[in-house]
Amino acid sequence: MSSLLKVIVGSKNPVKINAAKHIFTMYFPNNTIDCLGVNAPSNVPDQPIGEDETL
Repeated sequence: MSSLLKVIVGSKNPVKINAAKHIFTMYFPNNTIDCLGVNAPSNVPDQPIGEDETL
């Protein structure tokens, strides 16, 4: 019996969403995976510059 597993990814990036869906599908092969991306502000620029922003 298959059940629905909902996963929320803290990113709207389709590559990250698909990666999360892929790994959950590998670990829960008998479940239907519903993977949703949401904005999750990190207060870090898209392209961090320098050691301080990277850390």
